[in-house]
Amino acid sequence: MERVAAENGKQVMAHLTQELMRDMVRGLPRHTTELKLLCHGEHEIAYVQKQMNKRHEECQESQLEIIEDAHHIADQDNPDGTNKILLDFLDRI
Repeated sequence: MERVAAENGKQVMAHLTQELMRDMVRGLPRHTTELKLLCHGEHEIAYVQKQMNKRHEECQESQLEIIEDAHHIADQDNPDGTNKILLDFLDRI
């Protein structure tokens, strides 16, 4: 049973990774007019930071926030900082 779960999990992760890479290369299909919160950890890898900055420049409706003392999984690295950013954003919309 564990082997089957591991194999299925790998397939799902491979599919999600492929879709994520497709979105990063092509960009998301189109911009919408809704406000968007873009955020990443302060210590996120340079490629992700660059993509977020690019997306923010392309999308006038976006707000870019950097989560201090956080890496890729920012909500785990700095849950209080992440929650503050999210709550502040939600208060604005």
